[in-house]
Amino acid sequence: MYEAYMDGKALYYPGDEEDVIIEPQLELALNDAGSFEFLLPSGNPEYENIQNRKSMIQVLKDEKEIFYGEVRRCGKDQDKIKDCLAIGELAFLHDSIQPQAEYHDLTTRQMLETWLNIHNSQVEERKRFYVGIVTIHDTNDSLYRYTNRESTLDAIREKLVDRLGGYLRIRKEGGVGVDKISE
Repeated sequence: MYEAYMDGKALYYPGDEEDVIIEPQLELALNDAGSFEFLLPSGNPEYENIQNRKSMIQVLKDEKEIFYGEVRRCGKDQDKIKDCLAIGELAFLHDSIQPQAEYHDLTTRQMLETWLNIHNSQVEERKRFYVGIVTIHDTNDSLYRYTNRESTLDAIREKLVDRLGGYLRIRKEGGVGVDKISE
């Protein structure tokens, strides 16, 4: 059974007459943000409260979170139905830029921590990530990488995941996003 919440309040609950959304489409992605698109009828109690770039959407399946993201688009049509798109929280890593820099003799974990610290210094608290479990290692555990003003997500994907393998996953500890790279 699926449920959807916006900023902690019911947006969709099966069988409820008011907490209704239309045509929900959830796309989960590997090493990418994923998306959740839906139509919001004017009778939904959260209709007036949904805000672009502020409202956070959570989708649960059997009481387990499978998607969490920010509303990036929510426009109204002539029938007063809102067409909404939420992008998964991994997209927060596109909201920061890695400076031109050269990194030497770092482990995979140290490289990820360095880039996430830079990311965290550029974004609001709700968009911050912290390093969790890192099970990918370089053969000599001594990375040498350059960054050149790419987004943090692009740097992590291109310079760690694509070169060393593994997967990006977000898990939560006490409501805080923890980036995880694992095999």
